[in-house]
Amino acid sequence: MTQPNGSTHAPGTVLANHTQASHTESLEESDVTATAHSEDASTNQHLASEAVSYFPEDAAHFDSKSQPHFQPLATQVAGHDGVLSDRNGYVIIKPCHDAEIAFYERCLSEAPDMADCIPAFMGTLELKTPETLASLPPEVSAAVSAAQAQGVLPKESTAAPPPTNRPADAKAYSPPSTTFDRAVVLENLTYGYQHPCVLDLKIGSILTADDATPEKQARLAAVSQRTTSGSAGIRVAGMKVWDAQLKRYVTFDRDWGKSLTPQTLDQHALACFFSAKIRQEQIQLIATRFLEDIERILYVLGDLEVRIFSASLLFVYEGDQTALDLAIEEEGKQLIEDELGHGITHTDSRGSTGSTHSTNSSRMARSHGSHPSRRGTAIPSDIDSDEESDAARDFCICRLIDFAHAKFTPGQGTDQNLLMGLKAARTLVEDFLDREFAPQLD
Repeated sequence: MTQPNGSTHAPGTVLANHTQASHTESLEESDVTATAHSEDASTNQHLASEAVSYFPEDAAHFDSKSQPHFQPLATQVAGHDGVLSDRNGYVIIKPCHDAEIAFYERCLSEAPDMADCIPAFMGTLELKTPETLASLPPEVSAAVSAAQAQGVLPKESTAAPPPTNRPADAKAYSPPSTTFDRAVVLENLTYGYQHPCVLDLKIGSILTADDATPEKQARLAAVSQRTTSGSAGIRVAGMKVWDAQLKRYVTFDRDWGKSLTPQTLDQHALACFFSAKIRQEQIQLIATRFLEDIERILYVLGDLEVRIFSASLLFVYEGDQTALDLAIEEEGKQLIEDELGHGITHTDSRGSTGSTHSTNSSRMARSHGSHPSRRGTAIPSDIDSDEESDAARDFCICRLIDFAHAKFTPGQGTDQNLLMGLKAARTLVEDFLDREFAPQLD
């Protein structure tokens, strides 16, 4: 197992980036062990590394009939099959090529501000094949074999049946179509939500890099041309919304997204996404938070020389009314405590809602001491100040995801295709806010 900084740990571990060694509140039920490492202050990551074992200490109790430590990601709405989650949903495990891992590692070392724009990178997981299991410690080998037997870790032979102990709304597991030796381990952006509503918005009109095969370039160019990827710079890749009355999720798949025109995308995409039965003022607050997150991502990517193709913005909000009420109430209490303690308030520069927001942290930052997600569309000069306070942010988040086709390109300028798509996403949210919540003139 490899840390983000390149050092090696025993097989069967992944590495989590936190500033606090203790996170027993969320992980104590998952039979994990953690070893804390010191924070690297020089990189100003707000991150440290922990080695987290995902295999039980007593392998004798982990057989093909026991609950798996890995299972299909229940909240996945788009992308390739094969993405997994740990049993508690704390992290996702995405089999990938080395190039994607290299991009995350370079973000840590060369672009620390990207930590506020993407899911927290926790390290890598070796996907052991049967040939290499013999060299592992018996308890690790047994755990990996059991996970492979249940189909929750890929193996070279045909896939086993999907795991039985998975969330009721999880899709059946399908192994990745390509064999991978490693997986990237990331923060699960839906962790801690009661009923997360999720939107995957594909970014950019150009969907593939220049080094792709001519066949792939032609195929994805055709997809772009006949969908809103080409005409609007964004496309709904998938969406699921919690329906409290029916007590189930309503899914809008990629075919639905491909059927939209620029006009119906503008009129219906966010209207459908916000169809969960929550109050209007909460929809306005969440959409405003999404807009702030997009502004943050645009600010950071506006200075980076990268090329990122087929990435997405992942939007998540709490679709459970009771859980949403509690989260907003908790945030309000934290904001009052912050203002009383510091006498400082950061005002949202948009001013469209008349609201004032303190700097907030992501759900993971609040629970586990990870990197803070700073709020506000006017990015202050001291964006990495340790004096900024962290408030609860349990009810919405927007991050850039999917870096299978991403690389740093020094000397080649910024990624205009990506920036164009992000600006289109910003306009989509702005238009929704203006249409739904702008004051009506007599």
